[in-house]
Amino acid sequence: ITMNHSIIGANIMDRLVKCPGSLKVAKQSLEEYDKSTANKKHKYAKNRIECNAATSYGQVIDEMSKNYVRWKLGVPEKRKFTKPEHEVDKSYTVPAQMYARHMLSLRKRFGKCMLDPCYNMENFIQDLPDVEFRVAFNPDFVALPDGKYAGTVYISDLTTGRNYDRNKMFQHICCAVGIIEHHPETTHCICEVYNT
Repeated sequence: ITMNHSIIGANIMDRLVKCPGSLKVAKQSLEEYDKSTANKKHKYAKNRIECNAATSYGQVIDEMSKNYVRWKLGVPEKRKFTKPEHEVDKSYTVPAQMYARHMLSLRKRFGKCMLDPCYNMENFIQDLPDVEFRVAFNPDFVALPDGKYAGTVYISDLTTGRNYDRNKMFQHICCAVGIIEHHPETTHCICEVYNT
């Protein structure tokens, strides 16, 4: 039997529950996948449902807003989705600036922030006989009181969606569980979907 694998993030969990067929399963074991991507910069495996113009637009806004935060904090930028033409287009820059201001405001209020932290949650899903799963939750933004998980942790995730979709709140619940699982000193999580 050829072992298949799937790398599941919180943004895919609700889609997996609603539409398992939208998940693209790779044709190798996780060990083989790790070896084949060891020297690659981008290791993310897409699922079919995210390959559309609306998702691409959101990815640019997400990356651009975080780069505004990185520039303000003197941290190197990341560039995968943003192109020079996006940086002069107000349909991208205005929402990205709005979310960046919001994240910086939360950082000031809480004391510390993290962009795209990752919480490994493989123990929450069992492998099938011929499919291995890797589960990781990574919210767009987490603000911590005085840089510690003790107390209330603020979780924010960006959306550029034009309709209500329960996926984002499901994603937040997964992220909150991930934070609490890894940091039991967390007493509360505030979950926010920030729609530009």
